[in-house]
Amino acid sequence: MVTDERQREYTEVCDAVMDWASQRPDIKGVAVVGSWARSEPRMDSDVDLVILTTEKSAYSAGDTWASAAVSQPAEIIRTQEWGAVTERRIRVASGLEIEFGFALPNWTETNPVDPGAARVVLDGCVPLVDRDELFENLLGAVSRDRPGLTALSPNTGKVGPFGCSGHTARQRYVPPGHDGWIQQSWHPASDGDGLPSTAQWPWQRLGRHLATTIVLTFALTTSWALPVSAHSTSLSGTSMSHSWTITHGGPISGVKGASLGSVSCSTVKDCFAVGSTYQDVLGLGAPSSLGVVPGQHPLIEHFDGHSWQQVASPPVSGVLDGVSCVSASFCLAVGLMAQVPETTTSTLIERFDGSTWSVMPSPNATPPAPAGTTPQTWVVSNHLQSVSCLSLTDCVAVGGTEADDPGRGSGVAGVSPPLSEHYDGSAWNIVAVSDTWEGSLVSVSCTRTSCVAVGLFEPISSNPSPGHYTGRYAAGTWERLDAPQAQGAGIEGIDCQSGRGCVGVGGMLEVPYTALLSSGGWRTLPTGQFAGRRSSLSGVSCAALGACMAVGTSVTNQIVGDAPNVDIPLIEVQSGGHWVASSIPLPDKRYYFLQSVSCARSRHCVAVGYTQQPSVGVSGDAEPLILSSR
Repeated sequence: MVTDERQREYTEVCDAVMDWASQRPDIKGVAVVGSWARSEPRMDSDVDLVILTTEKSAYSAGDTWASAAVSQPAEIIRTQEWGAVTERRIRVASGLEIEFGFALPNWTETNPVDPGAARVVLDGCVPLVDRDELFENLLGAVSRDRPGLTALSPNTGKVGPFGCSGHTARQRYVPPGHDGWIQQSWHPASDGDGLPSTAQWPWQRLGRHLATTIVLTFALTTSWALPVSAHSTSLSGTSMSHSWTITHGGPISGVKGASLGSVSCSTVKDCFAVGSTYQDVLGLGAPSSLGVVPGQHPLIEHFDGHSWQQVASPPVSGVLDGVSCVSASFCLAVGLMAQVPETTTSTLIERFDGSTWSVMPSPNATPPAPAGTTPQTWVVSNHLQSVSCLSLTDCVAVGGTEADDPGRGSGVAGVSPPLSEHYDGSAWNIVAVSDTWEGSLVSVSCTRTSCVAVGLFEPISSNPSPGHYTGRYAAGTWERLDAPQAQGAGIEGIDCQSGRGCVGVGGMLEVPYTALLSSGGWRTLPTGQFAGRRSSLSGVSCAALGACMAVGTSVTNQIVGDAPNVDIPLIEVQSGGHWVASSIPLPDKRYYFLQSVSCARSRHCVAVGYTQQPSVGVSGDAEPLILSSR
């Protein structure tokens, strides 16, 4: 067992190493191994890390990297070669020792598996950074090569501490009525697989005996812990281990109002948030969610590790609704751009190249005009709402198209097919979604093997009935997946983890809603909620599967001025296996709306939206809102 202080120190070390590794392109993977990976640490345990790097020699001598890696003063206390692995052991001021084992990426070769690598991962292995799925492939190969590996029951009563970046105890006891993320554990059989018993296997680098577990996959059960809420009146609110503060907000000079709808952080020190500003030049009030009013322009805010600043966007009339950043020098933002005379919209895609944002050419769908109308009177609008990028040459954006004849007779119907576009590094191209239903895709998330999008659909025929859509994009085509079956449930945001499923969030009959998408389809799970409040979730971000943050809005019964209710931020935290709902206390009597969240790592998340002054009958002037957690 370890103290809470040592547990916090371990988590901070993991987060620091993840941040450091994410900024070094030579590092392809980072994994915790040994006792901390098994959730069996003692106070005298060191933290064992395997670092996969293409520049191993850069860390074999010298010590300039050590303090940067753990974000605190550190001294090298031992250097030793263990075959393909170079050990660099460091000590920090508290006395905690961290052992870095540097290896080339081919250390994870699976045909065949290196015996030393197999011994390491069999002693417990939890990947923190796995850019090319090297650790994931190694873990899979070890399980295939050891037919004697058999599953242990997760409900053994053994509870371990919550680890860095969301990995849970190897066997977490789940009491009746309280379920969550459970890691399946595996142990080698004592005989019959050609391997010695566990008591005879040496820990190659540390001389420790091999314990009996290896962390391989996540499983999910079907109920959740009861919610808790914060009731402080201070500026900061606490949700689980997250402390939230307003880091940016207030009116923007020279505009009537502004809001933020999406955020993406490539690291904890580099984030972009996008939305729009508007001038109410025609007295039309605030713009609608999918429309553009005269004087509305894209808004881009950037965080450089110290502060948020508005950055220049190309001078177009439009809105940015989604953003995805691969690195500090490549981001894409999508939305819609007004067409003169601003009665229709076209797709808008902007690219950041490390210094400036510019508009990219993007296609627009043009549904054929039906009988009874003409191309001249057939009005077509396109919009994009979400984008997900895996690399500089692989991005998917989704949205919808609306076409109608404003002067049509009763026999002419408009159409509204979904819209999907793919970027291959040179150009954007439309990818057909479906010709059997209409609707719009609202969120997309991509892994190395596929993308998953969610939205609303209405069949062209009468069967099936209208509902919610889930689709998977792979190898250039979309296929429809079964949507959540819960009555009234809708998913507005989704985040997928490679090989481990997707987490979707939204609302169901005015309460927050979450679901897990795996190979078996969607599984609906209730979340934390507040009694007597209407709530929904709009965005989700997972630093790791089992460590997710979801944001939205909750409506209280409080009366502010002449307004009957107050909209407050709603934040759901999936931490240590449970979703916990927490309101975030904020100053002033205003409406608050959170629309998107991005977590660069488990304790560092950014949520964005907007805030308004309550009034009766007239929308107040919106101001951008950015919250940060640590």
